[in-house]
Amino acid sequence: MRYLIAGSFALLAVVSGAEAARWDNLKRDACVSPGTRQYSSRLLDAGWSWENDCKATSASLGGRNIGAPNRCDNHGVGGMWGVWFVSDASCSANWGAPKEDACTAPGRRQISSVIHNIPPGQSWEDACAKTPLTYKGANVGTPARCDNHGAGGMWGVWNVADSACGARWDTAKRDKCAGPGKANVSSVIRDVPSGQSWEDACSLTRLTYKGVDIGTPTRCDNHGIGGMWGVWTEAADAECTSDDRSAEERTRAQYEAAKASIETRQASAARAFAAAEGVGEGPGLDKTDKIVAKSTDAERRGLMKRRLDEDGVSVVTLMAGGSGAFIVGYGHAEGYAMKKGGSLTARGQGEWAAYTCKKVWSNTFTAGIAIGGGGAMELGEWGGDFTTLAGETNGVQGSLSLLAVGWGTGAHWNADGSPAGVTVAHGGGAGALDAGVEYVHGWTGVAEDDVACDMISWK
Repeated sequence: MRYLIAGSFALLAVVSGAEAARWDNLKRDACVSPGTRQYSSRLLDAGWSWENDCKATSASLGGRNIGAPNRCDNHGVGGMWGVWFVSDASCSANWGAPKEDACTAPGRRQISSVIHNIPPGQSWEDACAKTPLTYKGANVGTPARCDNHGAGGMWGVWNVADSACGARWDTAKRDKCAGPGKANVSSVIRDVPSGQSWEDACSLTRLTYKGVDIGTPTRCDNHGIGGMWGVWTEAADAECTSDDRSAEERTRAQYEAAKASIETRQASAARAFAAAEGVGEGPGLDKTDKIVAKSTDAERRGLMKRRLDEDGVSVVTLMAGGSGAFIVGYGHAEGYAMKKGGSLTARGQGEWAAYTCKKVWSNTFTAGIAIGGGGAMELGEWGGDFTTLAGETNGVQGSLSLLAVGWGTGAHWNADGSPAGVTVAHGGGAGALDAGVEYVHGWTGVAEDDVACDMISWK
């Protein structure tokens, strides 16, 4: 009896001394779904029941208890393996290095990237649509669109802010000195973003010349295959000591400087001119040449008076004439000038007693891009007085005629550079098409004697 009890204690001691089941080092397997990774390990020191020990033995991952396996796999001679499904943020699709594509608009660029490591159970489309991208240290979110390139992979496309996306000027060149400390400067526009026109890029892009921001161009010149050029007039340039411009170039610069106010005045006069002659607003190229052939003297006198009353200008002229041009041209016109007040000689009757008129004539020389000719009535609005109207002027004028109807407009300066006036004309053109922009030099003569304004006639 004592021997049997002693034997039982010896067996208990042997069983109690056996090691408990444990797991070998955990093996990091593949991702099994978005945000989930599989881990596995072989069970060591298992007892009589591998299955029971597998289900009851916990594991530790990175110092964290992840519990018993989600599944136990008996590999026979390979042992009993436990399988865990553990949350893992690295189990998600990720983007390759972003590729910088073209600029899409001023300040905007398209970038693209291919998606990698899409977890099992997630489609390419879903991974692309839900995965944000970090670009230059900033989270730019999920793609604007996803493009499936087949064997080339799934690509995400973003439209992001990029200050480098914008038109720029090439190295500026000094064309001519425009006086002491001033120069005419030009440059061609480069890198115009997709979706922006040459004209828009030119008019909105500023230029730095000799370290100074000289702003946007005075004008933009489209040279076709030669590109879009910006022109700056009278930019600061300490190296310039003289004015190397021609009379035409100086006049063009004066026009550009006063362009807004000149165009407003021209448009106002043109509307009045067209309405007075029944040709509607603007050029009226689909109308007959009523201004030359059918207007009465009374209508013409009334037009001059209304311009004085409504525009507040000093002198109004209305002259009939003709001209011809083939690159260079010559014109002659005759008519009348009218102003308020003046001498008491040759005054008209009634309402016309408050106005003074004189006979005037002009000769003009033009140079520029114009071919054609014709006759027209030209309305002018001028500053100063009859005495300042007489003499030389420089100007810029544009014209357009189609078949028998024409339209023209100009801006003029006195010989000393002071503003003289603006002109608009309706008339008849010779030939199928006459169009151009020209430099014009004119000489205006004013008769010494006054004429009664209610008696003036262009017949």
